[in-house]
Amino acid sequence: MKFFRILLLPFSILFWLIIRLRNFLFDFGILKSKSFSIPIISFGNILVGGTGKTPHSEYVLRLLKGKYKVAYLSRGYGRKTNHFIELDENSNPEQVGDEAIQIKNKLNNLVIAVDKKRVNGIAQITAKHPETDVIILDDAFQHRSVKPGMNILLTPYTKLFLDDFLLPAGNLREPLGNSKRADAIIVTKCPEVLTPIEKRQIEERVKILPDQKLFYSYLKYGDFVPFLKTKRIILNKDFYFDRRFSMILFTGIADASPLLYFLKRYASEVHHIEFGDHYNFKKADLERVIQTFKDLPKKDKIIVTTEKDSMRLKSQDLKDLLINYPLFYIPIEVAFHPTETDFNNYILNYVEENKRNS
Repeated sequence: MKFFRILLLPFSILFWLIIRLRNFLFDFGILKSKSFSIPIISFGNILVGGTGKTPHSEYVLRLLKGKYKVAYLSRGYGRKTNHFIELDENSNPEQVGDEAIQIKNKLNNLVIAVDKKRVNGIAQITAKHPETDVIILDDAFQHRSVKPGMNILLTPYTKLFLDDFLLPAGNLREPLGNSKRADAIIVTKCPEVLTPIEKRQIEERVKILPDQKLFYSYLKYGDFVPFLKTKRIILNKDFYFDRRFSMILFTGIADASPLLYFLKRYASEVHHIEFGDHYNFKKADLERVIQTFKDLPKKDKIIVTTEKDSMRLKSQDLKDLLINYPLFYIPIEVAFHPTETDFNNYILNYVEENKRNS
């Protein structure tokens, strides 16, 4: 694999030239970045793969909900449409993507929308909902047509963007130096216990600018939620861990390693069936999962997936296939080291100051 990536280095150099030219055009105003009169908070990354953008967006939505009129806008990755859509109770992943559906299910009374063109999406939201105080953008670091008031860059603890190279030889969407556009950097998916020495080592490597902030977050896993709630009750996850259940985990996300590590710590055994990111499950895929489940000799066993993946299992034919099996999804939330106070104040102060100016 390393040799193959070395062969791709010339293409990475070409990619670097294209990105450098594009950013030059934006930096010098030849290509325009549009600013808006209300606070815009963008979450993004320069590393391909799962960094936790959506759960961090959800965290900030919950923080601001009740204090301000908040809206959420994403591209709607994986959907079969491109135009602006505001979600309602009839929206489905094919129309709007799984991430927006997940946010809508959990925060139903907020404005949730998707649009490939972020400038148009923001304009549509503010026109249809002029009372909007702040908009959260999911995965918008590269979309420089919008100039957010706050740009937050995410990078995983186990794979800092500093440790990689540009596509296609590596996994970086942009050169390392472009991280200077971020107002804050969050090191995501940290261990639940992060020592001062570990934090200092990261700080020495990341070397944030004087006007940048650095935060550390980790994942918290909720209780197992039955996919078909009419069939099963919600039990504390410790019920399954204490009894050393065997688990079939199937995922269609960019990085399932933190969840896999978590489950392996407590389950008797975990069989992971992995699909591509934003994968649209078919009957044959779930039949494979079910057969693997049947082949397990142990009586105490369940099937587990992620909350985001469960959004793509809503069609009636897939539900009919799964109805007789113990399928659960695991909600996740983020928390911050050492506490949420500093990050919360950082967000709240920005919104309050810029809401007054708008």
